[in-house]
Amino acid sequence: MRFIVADDHDSMRLLTFELLKKTFGVSSDHVTLVGTAEQLIEAASQPENASALVVLDLVMPGTIKRLRLLKELKRRAPFAAVVVYTGYDSPHLAQELLYQGVAGYVQKSSPLARLMEAVGEAMEQRRFIDPALDTANNLKIEWWNLTTRESDVVVALCKGWSAAKICEHYAIRPKTLSAHKRAAMAKLDISEEAGLAAYIIENGLDYLLDE
Repeated sequence: MRFIVADDHDSMRLLTFELLKKTFGVSSDHVTLVGTAEQLIEAASQPENASALVVLDLVMPGTIKRLRLLKELKRRAPFAAVVVYTGYDSPHLAQELLYQGVAGYVQKSSPLARLMEAVGEAMEQRRFIDPALDTANNLKIEWWNLTTRESDVVVALCKGWSAAKICEHYAIRPKTLSAHKRAAMAKLDISEEAGLAAYIIENGLDYLLDE
């Protein structure tokens, strides 16, 4: 089995490789170490890595990160098993990543042994979710009561899109845009439009703003 270790810190890449070698007997010729999003995509595009196990840091130097990075990785290597190992603590993003098919999710604040546990489970085609991650309560926030279009509008506004751009992008009328915005703000109990961005950030939903 081949492995890709993707992390922008040299020490973390080397440490992860040493753990793979010690725990699973992985040799250096079966591991590719990368430190940027572009290097990861290039490595994943190689035929020998088509079904590799990828230990993935979600935020590295490059033009894409987090959810977009995972989607591009899976597009290039659809049979790869991905274990996300990240310092980005958002149960909402974790849930979305699991929905997208990652094999494991481990927070960097957890013991390193937990990362190897996740890798071992992925090698056996089983899923591993960090016990420290609170995915049970993340559905309780008001955000998940929004319709798809309401959430689209909120995200677009928080990205700084103009009303004209939003209407054109989603093929809706200005009156419909206003209705979606009012409905979303009512559900989120927000009285000022400026409060939308604060809500997104405070609730760990800022990954939705990634371009």
